[in-house]
Amino acid sequence: MATKSPLTCEDLAAELAETKLRLAEAEETLAAIRGGEVDALVVSGPAGDRVFSLEGAETPYRSLVEAISEGALLLTPSGAILFANATFAALVRRPLERVIGSNWQQYFTATDWGRLNGSFAAAGGGFKEAFQLQAEDGSHQPVEVSVSEARLPGRVGFAAIITSVFMEKRLQGPIGAAGGT
Repeated sequence: MATKSPLTCEDLAAELAETKLRLAEAEETLAAIRGGEVDALVVSGPAGDRVFSLEGAETPYRSLVEAISEGALLLTPSGAILFANATFAALVRRPLERVIGSNWQQYFTATDWGRLNGSFAAAGGGFKEAFQLQAEDGSHQPVEVSVSEARLPGRVGFAAIITSVFMEKRLQGPIGAAGGT
């Protein structure tokens, strides 16, 4: 059985320096969590990585956006999708994890993408117009796209609401029917 040699002053000083560094990182992480700068934690374990969402003031808003029957997107100025709800993923017939991080240009026909860019330029990001949404399977459906500027932490982005015109007409029902006008 091997015996452990006693630690030298240099070994102890190195261990203390490493411990101080780890403590500073832990304190910085806790300050970020307390300051609302952290939305979720990723914890590695024997079963793999697990994501734990933290609740805060934005939780009711996130629940609302995830529950609405319209597609909801949060976009960078270049069109990268930072957030999408499950309704939008269903509209484009693509898994949500493949929608987030993609560019929303791919979900519109080439003609409509040109019009969409023109609307951005003309309205400075705030507009509401009809377009054709193109699903991953190649199908198209008429939608109304409403876009407005959104302030993101440290930058400007855009919020978009995508409403299926087909679903909107179905919900309204025939003219003169109960609930219709």
